[in-house]
Amino acid sequence: MYFKRKFLIDYEIILQQNLQVLTMFRKPFNVKKSISLKSSDARKLLTRALGDSAGTDAFAEYKKDLISQTTITLFSDATAVIYSIQKTPLFYEYEGEKLLYPSVFFLWRHPRFLPAVFIHEQVFRYLENGADLMAPGIVSSMILSEFVPGQIVAVWIFHNGGEARGPVAVGRALLSSAEIQTGRALGKAVAVVHWHKDLLWSFGEKGDPPTKTVEDLVKEFTAMNIEEKEEEEPQPRAEAEAESKEEGGNMHLSFGMGDKSSIAVDDKPKVSEKNEDEDGETEEQTAESEAPEQLLQRCFIAALKFRVGKSATLPLDVGQFYSQFLLPTVPNGHRLDIKKTPYKKFSVFLEHINKHEGGPILKIKKGKKGDDAIDEIFWSHPLIRSFEPTDEKLKDEEQPTGKKQAVSITQYVSVTDAVLSIFRTAAPDISKGDLLSIGDARELIREYVKKENLTSDKKVKLDPLLANVTKSYETEMDWNKLIQSIQSKMTPAFVIRTPDGKEIVRKIKMPHIEFKVETRSGNKKVTLINNLTPFGIDIKTICNQIKIGVSTSATVNNEAVNCEGPQVIVQGNQIHFIGDLLKNEYQLDPKYMVGLNLAVKKKK
Repeated sequence: MYFKRKFLIDYEIILQQNLQVLTMFRKPFNVKKSISLKSSDARKLLTRALGDSAGTDAFAEYKKDLISQTTITLFSDATAVIYSIQKTPLFYEYEGEKLLYPSVFFLWRHPRFLPAVFIHEQVFRYLENGADLMAPGIVSSMILSEFVPGQIVAVWIFHNGGEARGPVAVGRALLSSAEIQTGRALGKAVAVVHWHKDLLWSFGEKGDPPTKTVEDLVKEFTAMNIEEKEEEEPQPRAEAEAESKEEGGNMHLSFGMGDKSSIAVDDKPKVSEKNEDEDGETEEQTAESEAPEQLLQRCFIAALKFRVGKSATLPLDVGQFYSQFLLPTVPNGHRLDIKKTPYKKFSVFLEHINKHEGGPILKIKKGKKGDDAIDEIFWSHPLIRSFEPTDEKLKDEEQPTGKKQAVSITQYVSVTDAVLSIFRTAAPDISKGDLLSIGDARELIREYVKKENLTSDKKVKLDPLLANVTKSYETEMDWNKLIQSIQSKMTPAFVIRTPDGKEIVRKIKMPHIEFKVETRSGNKKVTLINNLTPFGIDIKTICNQIKIGVSTSATVNNEAVNCEGPQVIVQGNQIHFIGDLLKNEYQLDPKYMVGLNLAVKKKK
C-alpha cells in the first residue's frame, strides 16, 4: 500500500533542521531508558505515523505486539526517541522536531510506503560514508511517483539486470520529482537521514534489504499512482500552499496521514509562489469554459491515436497509459481533475466510453485490482477516425541542444576529506564530494599557498597541513609536484553530457565503449558493442542508424554479461562504420573506445 504525502515545508527550515537530524546515526549513541508503551499510547503513535491507514489489515500486526520506546542521547548530547517492536526499530524522531521517520526495517515490510528514488550500487557507497544524495546520482528515468521538497522519500538500488534492492536509505527531498526527471538537475537532491548498515540498523535485527524485479515495482507504483490520481488530482506546489494558507494560515508537517500538526511553517508568500498562483488562476480561467469530462475524453482519444499509435506493443497497463500517455496530452492552461468529472475514477470512464453507440473503443483485460490492461484498440472506431487534434500535446517537447547527437565528457576531481581543509581556506562553502575542474582545483591550491604566505622562490614551503596531505617530510616542494600530489588525493570524476541534455557523473573510472568480433555458426562474423548506455546513447536510435548506414541487421541483447545497459549485435564486422559514427555523429573521443583495432583492415 502506497501513501503519497505532500510535505509542503519551507526550504530554509529543511536545511536548518537537517543540520541536527542528519548526524543522528553516524556516530555511537547512548541508551538513556527504554519503556513499553501502554496500548492507548501505542494506538496514538500508530495513528500519528500511519493516519487513517493504522486500522487497515496491512498494519494489523503492529496492534498485537508491544511497542517499546527507547530514549537515546546522541554524540551531540541531543535526545532522540526510537520506537521498536521486538527490538526492531520502526520509527524514530528527533526531540523537539516531532516528525516521525520510518526505519529501513519498516520500509522492507511496506516498500511502497514512501515515494522512491533509484540509484546505482556505486552511488550507495557515498551515502554509506555520510554523503547526501546528489541529483546526478539518481536514475532520473526511474521516478515512479511524484514528490516535492521536504517530503520523506526512500532510496532504492537499481541493478541493470532488471532488479531493484531496497529501500536502502531514507531522506528528505531537497528537489522535486519533476526537477529530477529532467535529468539536468545538479546539487543535493536528498538529505539522507538513515541508511542500511548505519547505527540505527545495528540497533535492530540487522539483515539485508529484499530484492524485487523492476517490472513488478513499476506496476505496483503505477497502480497506486493511478488510484491516487483518481481520488485526488495532485496540485502544483504553489497552488496547494495557497489553499493551505487560506484554510489555516500556517501549514503543518507530519509523517503520517493524520491531521495532527507537528511543525508549523511560516506562511510568508514567496514572490515566485505568488507568480505561480497568478499563472494558475489564468490557466483555470482559460479552461473553465470546457467541461472536465470533455477534456478527459479528447485527451484520452488524442493519447490513443497519437501517443500510443498502431505500432504500440499490447497489452498496455491501464495505469501506465493514464500516467505516461494520457496526462502528458493535457493542453497547456488546463488541469485534468478526474474527481470533477461524473465518472470520479478512470476505470469508470473506460466502462462508460466502451458503451458508446459506435461500439467499444478498447478491449480491457481484467486482472487483479490495479492490474487491468488495454488488450486491443479498435482503430476503426468512429471516435478515433473522426478525431482532429486542437491544442492537445501530441508529443513531448524536445529540449533544444547544440548538436543533437553530441556527447561531451569533462574531467573533474571530487573533493575528499584529505584535501577539504586546504580548499575550505580558499572557498569556505566547499563540501566533501563537490566537483572541481582541474583548473579550479589548481587555482584553489594557489590561493591557499598565497593566503598562508608559503611561496619561496619557485617552490612552496610545506606547512603542517600541506605536509600531512602530501605525506612529505621535505620542507619545500616544487609547484607542479605539490599540485599533482594534492590532486592525487582527490577522486577522479567525469561528467558525461548526453545528447538529450542529461548530465551523468561517473567517479573513479570512466566506462569505455567496447567492440568485439565473434564468429557464429556458418563462419558468420558479428560485431558486439558494449556500454553505449553510460554515454547516454539511445539504443534504438543507433540501431536504426546502423541499419540504414550499412544495410544490415542490428539487434539488442538486454542480458549481456559485463555490459552496462543493452548490448548491440550487428551482422558482419562493422567496427569501421560504427567507430566513425560515434566519432563524427556523437563526437566521442576514440580514447573512450576499446577494440577499434579489430576493424577489417582497409585495402591499400
